[in-house]
Amino acid sequence: MSKDNIISLDGAIRAEIRRDLTDVMGLHGFDLEVDTILDSWEGTIDDRQVREVLRIIKLAGFMFDEVPYRAD
Repeated sequence: MSKDNIISLDGAIRAEIRRDLTDVMGLHGFDLEVDTILDSWEGTIDDRQVREVLRIIKLAGFMFDEVPYRAD
């Protein structure tokens, strides 16, 4: 199989990430979780993980099951 037949999905995945990011920021603003995701993207987490976390935030409003060090 020639390399010419391989279609890179990077552009499509990145476009979905940008849409998810726009949705999350529209719903929740630019908060600590969004900042953390962007800082970690391509460093410690890949595109697939970024999409997964952004979708969790879109649905649940946050990415963590529990809030650590909660005062109440």
